[in-house]
This record gives sequence, C-alpha cells and structure tokens, in this order.
Amino acid sequence: MQRVSLVALSALGVCLAAACNGDGPADSADLPSEPQLLPNSQAGILGFRLVPRNESNRVEAVFINGGKKTLKVDLTRLRLEGPGASAFTLGAVVPASGEVRSKEAMGIPITFTSPGRGVYLATLVVESNAENLPVYRLDLVGPGGDFVIPDAPDIAFFEDPVPIEQETVLPVPAAVVRFYNLGGRSLNVYEYELSNTTTFRLLRGTAQPGVVCSYGAICGPGDGLEQGCCEGGLRCRCNDYYLDGSTCVCVTPSYPTEPPPANVTCEQRDATCADVIITSGQFNALAVVFTDPPPASGTHTTELRVHSNDPDSPIAVVDVTGQP
Repeated sequence: MQRVSLVALSALGVCLAAACNGDGPADSADLPSEPQLLPNSQAGILGFRLVPRNESNRVEAVFINGGKKTLKVDLTRLRLEGPGASAFTLGAVVPASGEVRSKEAMGIPITFTSPGRGVYLATLVVESNAENLPVYRLDLVGPGGDFVIPDAPDIAFFEDPVPIEQETVLPVPAAVVRFYNLGGRSLNVYEYELSNTTTFRLLRGTAQPGVVCSYGAICGPGDGLEQGCCEGGLRCRCNDYYLDGSTCVCVTPSYPTEPPPANVTCEQRDATCADVIITSGQFNALAVVFTDPPPASGTHTTELRVHSNDPDSPIAVVDVTGQP
C-alpha cells in the first residue's frame, strides 16, 4: 500500500510518451511486462475548486497502464473513505469494464458538493492487479463555502490537532499544517508563531512572513485595482492608498480634507519580503518539527498561531502534538 503525503499541491501529471506528445506509441520493449498503475496526481492528492454550499465541482482522477499486460481495476472494491467521504461521489468509470490496455488510461470522475464552510478530506481507494501499486490511495481535498462565499479572506485548517509523524516527502518526522483560504479575497499571512519554542520549531526552509515588509497593499495573482494592486502583481509602497488610474496614492489622516500626497507608482516587492499570500480557493502548507536535540520522551504539544488579514480570525490557532 502506498500513501504519499504532500507539502504543496502538484499540477504535474504522469503520462507515457504516446499520450503526451502524440508522436506515436512508445517502444513496447521499454515497458515492464506486468501492468503498472500510473496516477496523474503524482503528489498523491486531488484538489477541488472552492464552491458554495450545495454547489458542486467535478474533477477526474486519471490512471494510465504503464505495463504491457492489461491493468484490471476491481470496480467492486473502488471506494471512498475518510471523515469527509459523504461530500464526494463517484461517477461512471471509463472504461466501464475496469480493464485498461497497455499505454491507455482510465478515468474516474469524482464530484465534490459543499455541505457548508469547511475543508473536507476523503480518500479514493483503487485496488487492481498492478505490480507497482496493487492498492493505491488518493487523497481528496474539497474546500467548501457556506451559501455565500465571503468577500474577504477566510482561513480554515485541514485538521486540528495536527500530529507529528514521518512524512514520505520530508527527511524528519513533521506535522504538516495545511490551511485553505475559503474567502473571495487573497489571504495575507503576516507571521507564524509557536507557543512552545523550546520543544518545537518550523522546519528549516519554511518561509517566515512579515520580514522587512514595508508595503501596504497585498497583491496576489487574482487581485486587481480594487485591492490596490497594479498590473503584473505589483503593489503600492505605502501603508494606505486610494486608486488613481493605474497608480496608487498614499492616504494621510488629513485626506480628503487636504490635497492627497503625490502619486506613488507601483513597484516590485522587496527581495527580503517573505509575504505568504493564498488566493481564493487555494491552500498553503508548512511543517513543524521537534527541536534538535529532540525533547524528552512523552507527548508534547504546541500552539501554532497564524497571523493574517482574515477579519474574523486575525490570529488563527491550531494545535501540533507528537512524541519524539
């Protein structure tokens, strides 16, 4: 059985040469003799689009047979598991026989329907005669909004508490803390704060936001002039602003009773600025690990506090727990 945990959602698909470039079939001599299950979600996760309550988003999980012999998927054992499984439904599999010839693909449509605000997790379990992955588990993540998605950032953690455990993609045991932006505007993270820094630390390489940041407007890929953002993801170099065409004008306490200050053109962010910006319907992940040397045996817990521009939860808290 294989289960791949993730730190970031990967858009990389897996395909054979014949399926990728249309240059004709790959040399069959290069393929393993036995059937091989090749998922197109290489990171082991399938993410869905943020949808309001009772609305749906459909995504197709694709599996390619990378071996010479026919891949046979047991459709009677194809199933959804996990705490959020009821929010997902399986559609008609193609091919309906569950048999996939060499270098061909199987599609499994999966629909996520939002039960309301929250992050819903489930697992698609695929059992087959594949030599490499006879049992494959694909994580499903569905971000759900309420009847109306707020016109503001809205942070939501995947799980709480988050355990420290050995992750496939990380060199040391870690708690991978993941959080979604369930709002309609970009979520800007200012700071990560651990309540217990004697026992826990952020995994080396985790971006610590808010360092030497002097800009005011926070610009993500989906933000525009109404957020104080200029074309190309640039932003205004001032604490507050109003918009004048494509430029930003800094606002002072005396404005608008006095003339505004001079225009401030949009410019690139500081190279030292490490803002973490999560656009609407996307998630971010960071890892918390034990200090080196590790603490004494027993169960240890810390709060991870995420400071952001979420108006309802400017300091969102999640527990991290584990045993060395």
